[in-house]
Amino acid sequence: MAGKVLFSNVAIGEYFRSFVAYSTIVISLIMNIHNEKQGVSD
Repeated sequence: MAGKVLFSNVAIGEYFRSFVAYSTIVISLIMNIHNEKQGVSD
């Protein structure tokens, strides 16, 4: 429903939702790797 309201197209809204979800996962993994490297060097 939100994709239809934001983009006037349900399919584009679904792609956007998937993009946001996977981007959040990738960012959290990168932050975790960065924090582990900082902890090893300290």
